[in-house]
Amino acid sequence: MNNRDQPIAYGAPGSTLDVGGSFLQSEGSGTGIDLRHFLFDLIGDISDLWDELPYPEEAEQDDRVNLEGRAERNLRKGQERSRSRLAKKKKAEANVIRLAEVDALDLPVSSTGWTHKSGSYRRCVKNELDTLLQDIGRTQFVLSQLRHIPFIRAPTMVLDAANRLIVLRSFEFEYMDQNFMMSLLQRLDTLFTKSSVVPTAEREKNVRGKFLFCIMGWSRSYSPIPTRGIWETKNSRFIEEFLDSGEFAAVCMEMSRILERWFPKYAARCAASNEWWKSRTQGFVAMKFGYFFNCCVNVAEATPGTPPADVKCGPHVDYKNIAGGVCALYVIGFFNHGERCWLVCWETQLIIEIPPGIYLLYPSSLVFHWNADRREFYTGDTQMEMVTTSNWELPVPENTSPLRRISSGRGSIVFFNQASMFQSSELDSASVEMAKSEGKSGGTDYAAKANEGYTSFHLL
Repeated sequence: MNNRDQPIAYGAPGSTLDVGGSFLQSEGSGTGIDLRHFLFDLIGDISDLWDELPYPEEAEQDDRVNLEGRAERNLRKGQERSRSRLAKKKKAEANVIRLAEVDALDLPVSSTGWTHKSGSYRRCVKNELDTLLQDIGRTQFVLSQLRHIPFIRAPTMVLDAANRLIVLRSFEFEYMDQNFMMSLLQRLDTLFTKSSVVPTAEREKNVRGKFLFCIMGWSRSYSPIPTRGIWETKNSRFIEEFLDSGEFAAVCMEMSRILERWFPKYAARCAASNEWWKSRTQGFVAMKFGYFFNCCVNVAEATPGTPPADVKCGPHVDYKNIAGGVCALYVIGFFNHGERCWLVCWETQLIIEIPPGIYLLYPSSLVFHWNADRREFYTGDTQMEMVTTSNWELPVPENTSPLRRISSGRGSIVFFNQASMFQSSELDSASVEMAKSEGKSGGTDYAAKANEGYTSFHLL
């Protein structure tokens, strides 16, 4: 097996882009973290970390992670700017929101503790939400009653009633600017132009929307042996070219670092599952996306002569994903994020603005979510303080002309873990059925996993 056949975890511990261990450690199980001291130490640690990061030419290189050309220059300049920016952030404060009426332990979890509730429950909730969205007036009234979270230039932490961190929105990474985003979109445009398109019939069945998408990584939904999807297998060469890019490596790296800092015990749970699979497959089955087995790219299809389209998902819950953890959403594209494509999280009663280049980590496996434009939920009865980042509002010719297959509007890159992969590793069996035949319960303790996975903070 040559180097290109070896599974690489982009941005994960032990890879070329590894930046060290977790910044966030609680002492003993069940103890919370002093929020004020944590934030002060965190910002200092980040600033020190950036000072220690090697430039691309100083880092160990391999034929998978090779930052060169424009991507290398952009990343180098970005690191230089980030040193200055992150030093100033010692004076910044995180935006902390506590949901007194929401408890992570009360979210809809199956009796086995692995995933969302049964299909009948999900269908009932989805039918109610679909019916709601058909009535524009009622939709606006109902959504206007939820808590709206406009973007601010600092991390936004959403804590539940027990002060568990259940949603995190990142701050801006200065090097992930307009040039970086355009380079990333061009990489994706090349991928979707060269590869075969997901069949229309399959896109029609996608409950999230009828946009272009590609899912990468290992799946064990209906088999004791993990497999890759047909589309990924058929287009593996073009996928590898995209995964090799410096832009995608940077997106994975920052995502891994965020998870380590803010959800360290969930990161440890992911790492343990990864090690289990590697040990049983001679390293063949492994996480390729930091702490995640899977990655999905969602982009709108380009239509000549029309404005850039956005990826706008309908109500859904990622019910196959592991409960007690988070997925990581990274928003891409050029669009007016103050007005378009906010994320509605139904069970937590939140509507969140997510600009391009920003990460959102949240329990997508347990919360119905969809995109809504501001006109769909803002009645104008109260003032909303809007913060808009620069250079993202409207596409310009240099943003759109190089793209052939995909739109330059809003899209997303989503990192996630399916429950089936964790069922095998944590039950130490090929499947739940086999675990039961061996006398095991086949379930997991969701409360224990949630208490660990959703970091607890002490509010002073």
